[in-house]
Amino acid sequence: MKLNYIKIDSYSLWKNKEWEVDGSLLFFGHNESGKSTILEFIEGVLFGFQTAGQEGCSGSLLINSGEDKWYIERRQSRSKRGETTVLKNGRPAAVSGLLQGIDRSTFRHLYRMDLDQLRRMEETDPAELNQQLFDTSLTGITGLFSAQRTARKKAAELFKPRGRTTAVNKLVIEMNETKREVEGWKKKLDQYKVLKEDLLAAEQSLEKLEVEEKKIQIGLKEEELKDLLLPVLKSYEAVKGAEFYEPALSKKMIETYEGNKAELHDIEKKQAVLKADRKTVRPFSFTAKEKMELHHLLESSGKAELYEQQNAEASEEIRKTEKKQEQLQSQFPPDIHLESIVVTPPLRKKLEELTEEERMLKIEEKQLRGKKLSEELPKAEKNYPGKWFSTAAFAGALGAIILGEWAAGIFLVLFGAVLYMYSLTRSKTTDSSPGEMDTLQEYWESFHKEKDRWCEEAEIPYGLDTAVCRHALETADQFQELSERMTSFYNKKKEAETWLKQFRSEASSAAGLAVEEPLHMHVQALKQTADDYQKEEQGVKKKKEEQEYIEEKLKQLEAEKFQLQKNHQKLLESVSCRNDNQFSRLMVEEEEKRRQKEEAVSCIHQMNAVVPDAHRQKKLLEGLESGENKMTALTREAEEVKRRKEELYEKKLHLEQSVREMEEKGTYTELQQNYNKQKDSLKELAAQWAVFAAEDMIAEKVRTIYEKEKQPDVLQKASRMFSDMTEGKYPHIHIPLEEKKLLAERRDGALFTPAQLSTGTRELLYCAVRLSLIQVQQALPVFMDDVLVNMDEPRRRNLWRTLKQVNENHQIIFFTCHEHIAREWEDFIAAPSVKLTSVSDSFSRQ
Repeated sequence: MKLNYIKIDSYSLWKNKEWEVDGSLLFFGHNESGKSTILEFIEGVLFGFQTAGQEGCSGSLLINSGEDKWYIERRQSRSKRGETTVLKNGRPAAVSGLLQGIDRSTFRHLYRMDLDQLRRMEETDPAELNQQLFDTSLTGITGLFSAQRTARKKAAELFKPRGRTTAVNKLVIEMNETKREVEGWKKKLDQYKVLKEDLLAAEQSLEKLEVEEKKIQIGLKEEELKDLLLPVLKSYEAVKGAEFYEPALSKKMIETYEGNKAELHDIEKKQAVLKADRKTVRPFSFTAKEKMELHHLLESSGKAELYEQQNAEASEEIRKTEKKQEQLQSQFPPDIHLESIVVTPPLRKKLEELTEEERMLKIEEKQLRGKKLSEELPKAEKNYPGKWFSTAAFAGALGAIILGEWAAGIFLVLFGAVLYMYSLTRSKTTDSSPGEMDTLQEYWESFHKEKDRWCEEAEIPYGLDTAVCRHALETADQFQELSERMTSFYNKKKEAETWLKQFRSEASSAAGLAVEEPLHMHVQALKQTADDYQKEEQGVKKKKEEQEYIEEKLKQLEAEKFQLQKNHQKLLESVSCRNDNQFSRLMVEEEEKRRQKEEAVSCIHQMNAVVPDAHRQKKLLEGLESGENKMTALTREAEEVKRRKEELYEKKLHLEQSVREMEEKGTYTELQQNYNKQKDSLKELAAQWAVFAAEDMIAEKVRTIYEKEKQPDVLQKASRMFSDMTEGKYPHIHIPLEEKKLLAERRDGALFTPAQLSTGTRELLYCAVRLSLIQVQQALPVFMDDVLVNMDEPRRRNLWRTLKQVNENHQIIFFTCHEHIAREWEDFIAAPSVKLTSVSDSFSRQ
């Protein structure tokens, strides 16, 4: 039988994993890589899951058994073990047909070898462990031995020699108790007749006492009624005859009188309250003119806010304009004042003409110098380069002025002018055309005079370049435009401040705030004052309405009071009373007579309630009038009867209990029949116990025969394997039939139990026994999980050689986390291996 395919849909952390298995296979992976989980999954599919996963355990196995192909699928749903689907060659089948009687216990003790199993072997009692191993070898008759255990258990449930809770033991105890009751009944039969006669006599005596007690109770009842009637009779005698009185004042008249008095008192009380609420309404604290002025100021508050905004905006614009003027002025030296420069269209035009004239003079001068240069080229090296320097100085001055560096610009202008004059003087000494140059010089002098006159008219300092003058004129134009704009803002600001000053003055007078307080405070104070005026006005109006209501209510109450007094006087006259005092005295007299009548009627009703029968009532009243009292004598008689009844009741109760006990426990015949039934039940239970005991004995004999026939072959195989594994140090293994103990024989003949061997040797012994048992059993795959870790290298090699032989007929699925064991697997078994990286990672097939 070989495992060909493993598929885990869901088990612990394994999800959707599958492996194809071709012969023996090694699963190699480090700790927590899921090796043991795979082994538990295979066991769960074969025998049922023992843990419930969150998503439900599920998966399948494909197994080849000879020519048959088995497909086993198990899924958890309603049950923890899971529901299985088993197919044999594609047709439904039962898993028992594959396992052939192998259960989970046999699988773990025989085909599954891991450190947990070996550790449990070490911790288990040696005798119990050897019994487990021996029973595992008898898997062919496990049904018989299971039946033996069942029979032994049922026999113990029926009977134990020293037990008290089994069915047989309980029945014997019950039989002994029944026997004692039968013997007790023999004695009670003679007493039963006497008890019945005494009980009858006690019942007759009780009947007589009850008749006598009833008579005494009637007498006591009569005396009790007299006691009840006595205080009522005394009360009636005090008011006797009052029940026939007819009152002069009816209840309606009294109620009307009292109602009138109450209403008059209530009206007077209301009048006093209303009169106390009378108050003089004070006039308004303000005049109509003040109110109108306040209203006008409130209407002007919106305009005040606009003027406040206008003042703030004008101030801000003045500040911005002044800043712009400062920026424009900062472009020029201190001796140039933009606000004093005269800007007129004629001056603008004149400046343009001067600029054009200067440009033409420069062109003419340039042409003359070019002509001179062409005529006196050989003397070029002798010419002084002052003109070029002067030109560079003028260009630099222009750039400095544009950039706002006035000091540097003026210096460069002056320096260029000096260089230029010097170059002209030098040119005169060498110029071949002195007439043309003189004429040009005269033009220049005329130009400068015209420019100085222009500067004087424009109020600009002399000696400035034409470009500087033009820039100053344009900037002064901007400056003066800003000045005009600022004048407009100053006018707006002054207008706003004048109006706000007047508003604050009026608001201060109306609201009582200082003039210098902020505008919003004045507006808020005006609104508050207006609210106060309105509230005061509403309050005065409300008070006037309240006083008018009070006056109207007082008139109404006075009218009601007058009408009530009139009706009240009529009522007094109807009973001949002149005033309230007479009526009050009459009411007191009437009330006393009415009370006496009610008391007399109440006494009569009480006596009728105590004794409804008139004849009996009259008789009792006569007895009361005579003074006769039998209560004491009757009470003593009643107590004596009660005492005698209690004695008889106690005697009767004792007799009834004795008779009841004898009757409830049954008759002698019933107890005898019950005893015979118990004897029959004991015989049946004994027969059942005998069947179970015989079944146990037969099974034990079959086990003994099976041990003698089966044991030698298994022990020989195990001995050969163990001898090869230990290199001949332990040549034999024994299991004495009388002891069923597993013993290892050393080369010198000494015998050792597994507990006396070292850990590695003991594990080799268990492996040898298991592998020998596997070879005589059904060829299921062998599952080994790191069983070599406690062995040294020589013994591991010996075990690998043994496993190589087992591998010829049995498939081995090996699990390990040790690399050296994985290498030894490749060296000795030479079978495929699967490397597990982690539960969630993929694997590589080597």
